[in-house]
Amino acid sequence: MGPFELATLISAGATVVLAIYAGIQIWLMRKDVQESKLHRSATIAIHVIETMDKLGHERHQLYALPNDHRIWNAKQRELAHHVCSKLQQVAYLAETGLFDEKYLLENYAGVFYKSWKKLENFIRDYRESCGEPRTIEEGAFQRRHLEKFARKCENYLKKFHLLDND
Repeated sequence: MGPFELATLISAGATVVLAIYAGIQIWLMRKDVQESKLHRSATIAIHVIETMDKLGHERHQLYALPNDHRIWNAKQRELAHHVCSKLQQVAYLAETGLFDEKYLLENYAGVFYKSWKKLENFIRDYRESCGEPRTIEEGAFQRRHLEKFARKCENYLKKFHLLDND
């Protein structure tokens, strides 16, 4: 066997070893990506559950407000903005697929529905005061994830006869 043949054989052997090494690295990297996704999902889940738990008292304060948002005082409006903002954040996570929508529907559909019913006119007037259309169908941007998710919650509750069909 000549030096050229030996070099070719060594080169082929090294290529095979490098290909095996690359395959192992890709497999390990895939495993790391899966673990990273699980970690992200768990982190988001903990954040959502903590957010919803912390909102409990404030949501009940919101539910106790008069139905006509135009008579709310500054403190009541601040409460409404806070609850609305937190629910918007959680709805965004569900609407964009970063958090399991099914979990929210099963556990918090009533919360989103009841909160939206209390906040709907408040939010629509707020949009209008910011120069936006009143509804997402008309092109409203602010709190659109909350509105869309609240509608899903309403349909979910109706589907399981947990809400009167209007």
